[in-house]
Amino acid sequence: MTTATVLPLSSEQYDYLSLGRRGYGAIPVCVRLDGPLDVDLLATAAAHVAGRHQPLRMRLRPLGDGFGQVFRDPGDPVPIRMHDVVCGASALPDALDGLIAGELDLEGEGPLELHVLPLDGQGSLVVGLLDHLATDGWGSYLFNWELWRSYRALGRGQRPVLPHLARSYTDHVQDQQRVSESRSRALGRHWSTIASRFAVADNGLPATVPSQPGLGRGDLTAPIDPDHLARSRQLADALGVSANAVPLACLVLAAWSLGEGDSVGLSFIYSGRDTFSVRPLVGVFHRRVPLLVEGLRDCDVAGLLRKVTAASFDAVRRSRAPYSSRLFAGLLREHDAVSGISLLYNQIDPVFGAPRRGAVQGLSDGVTAEFVDSHFLSNRWRGYREQTLRLMVAGGERPTVQAIYNDGYVAEQQVQAMIARLAAFISALGPESAGLPLEEFIGTALQGVKDPSPVG
Repeated sequence: MTTATVLPLSSEQYDYLSLGRRGYGAIPVCVRLDGPLDVDLLATAAAHVAGRHQPLRMRLRPLGDGFGQVFRDPGDPVPIRMHDVVCGASALPDALDGLIAGELDLEGEGPLELHVLPLDGQGSLVVGLLDHLATDGWGSYLFNWELWRSYRALGRGQRPVLPHLARSYTDHVQDQQRVSESRSRALGRHWSTIASRFAVADNGLPATVPSQPGLGRGDLTAPIDPDHLARSRQLADALGVSANAVPLACLVLAAWSLGEGDSVGLSFIYSGRDTFSVRPLVGVFHRRVPLLVEGLRDCDVAGLLRKVTAASFDAVRRSRAPYSSRLFAGLLREHDAVSGISLLYNQIDPVFGAPRRGAVQGLSDGVTAEFVDSHFLSNRWRGYREQTLRLMVAGGERPTVQAIYNDGYVAEQQVQAMIARLAAFISALGPESAGLPLEEFIGTALQGVKDPSPVG
């Protein structure tokens, strides 16, 4: 290592440490290959990608009363673990769970390692484990995309063509450090006030309880009418809001329709890739922000979407001092290109309503790599116990709402009510619904929806 300078952690990294992140586990990125794997080429490709992104080379170091980070030199090897046991289809989930159950050595080997598991028959599964202190979910997608793009190019004797990185993670952290101490204290007071209102907001959501060991994960899904996704986009366009605002507003509406009062409080995860310079970077660029939407009783559908959008922009502006809400608003209008807003209770697909990329064709001699959705395996989910419930909107040919919840914290009946309503509201939205009062829209959208009794 050529430098021993210890850089402070970013505010998002401190969030993870303050949440007791030991137990969140690593973020898995999985690819299934249907042909032979060149392990040496994989190691070269991984080192190339890690050389571009400082967080993939980070090491934790003591700094004052807490921790800081240093970055190893570009070109340092990435650990690759070869597994001898052949996995059949039935054993694969347990094998993946076993991999992500452990902790990565952030003070020694670092936040990234690769595992190669031979599959029953032909092919193998390559599992990258990325520590959550080094990247978020969007960054793990970027890593996976760059890794296999580099693998393919290097295998053809070419230099990988990857997005230019105009900034570094060091730049991002130093930007945060430039926020004055008084400004930081003011932001802390602001969010303490908002959080106190959020805590008493009557939102119809199940109450959070202290963590308990041994609680399992539950899953429920509900379909969205694919023919209506284009209509929801037309409504967003007509109102000048992002397509991602549609499922976000529908979640607010679902929570409000299940509760009482005139406000909804949610805690959401904001994706901070609100400048072009950070969008290509692997790293941690999101924060939890309380969101409170008030004054819903006399609102129509258009008013709901605008209220949610305004409340979100205000929350982002107040919580992310180095970044501009104006730039963020403009980027969100690139519906298909920007990650948008992800809620703690609603992690929206980065390209809402569009097909997910399923494979990388032609790695070598006709070999293809198929991406495997593995972010919420059971061991991974156990680290999210305090979240109680996540709702995700997935696009594609058969769009769905998926609920992942901690069985024992929340009743299945409540989760079923939430996702049934959320799916119905998304499917019912269109330009003609903009002026409908919310009560009328709710009644129309829920006709025929089998939904347990409302919970207060």
